[in-house]
Formats: sequence, C-alpha cells, structure tokens
Amino acid sequence: MGGGHVSNPSIVVQVVLPNATVVRASENQHPDLYFALRGGGNNFGIVTHFTFQTYPQKQMWGATYLYPGSVIDQVTNATYNLMTRQTEDSNLAFWHTYAYVPDYNMLVTSVQPMYAEPIENPSAFNELYPIPAMMKQSRIDWMSGFTDEVESMSPRGVRFV
Repeated sequence: MGGGHVSNPSIVVQVVLPNATVVRASENQHPDLYFALRGGGNNFGIVTHFTFQTYPQKQMWGATYLYPGSVIDQVTNATYNLMTRQTEDSNLAFWHTYAYVPDYNMLVTSVQPMYAEPIENPSAFNELYPIPAMMKQSRIDWMSGFTDEVESMSPRGVRFV
C-alpha cells in the first residue's frame, strides 16, 4: 500500500439509494457516489454488496491530541490544511472533534491523526505538532489495538467501530 493515491478500479459497491434505486458505484460508474461512500458512513444509502482488494496488515502510527479552546483556530486551520493539501497521501487519516466540557466550563477540540505506516510522527502532520496541547499520546500499534481502544471508551451498543 505505499504512499500516494491508491487507484483501484476493481472496487465496486452496490447501494440502494433513498429513492429505492439500486446502483453500482466505482471510480468509473457514479464516481461522486463512490467517493462519498468511502468515508460517508450510512448517509447515502444502504450498501448491499461490495467487492474490494485486501492488503496485508502492518502496524501503523496513531495519536490523540486534546487541545484547549484557546488554540481552536490554530487546530482548525491545521486540519483544513490537511484536508486541502494532503489529499493524495493514502496513508493519512484523522478525526477532528469539538466538545464542551460543562464541569470545567471549557471548550476543547481533539484530533486523532493516523498514518498507515509504522512511522513515528509522520511529516504529513507537521502542522499539528507545535500547537500547545493539554494531552498528546501516540504509539505504533496494529489497527486492532486502536479499534479496541475506541470500542472500550464507547457506550455499549455503538456499532460504528
């Protein structure tokens, strides 16, 4: 799986759209829907079949950064830059969330950068590293280790993990 954009026209998704139309989406058929389904969860229809190529799993790098409200603009700008400047690096993934903590009357933001190579602090996230954080944790682990961690912190019954 190396760096760069991964193009695989053999990936095909069959989906039932909200209007009950059944379509097959790929890079060549309904490419906008195909692109949206790759990260849009269940917002675009019900996936009834998919065909894809698998790759051997290796360890990867992942982190969790928790930032105070005072740097939210910096973090938001950095994640915007990640989305607009790093779009061709297929090893890169991250989540950016905002939360209000009523017990402390505090607005916080968190970023969970992930990189599908076992590289400590990959350069793709250089813009995040200097921003002062309340907490920074990172490690190299198997995807299953990160998934188990998220699942253990989620309320029972959450099915997205």
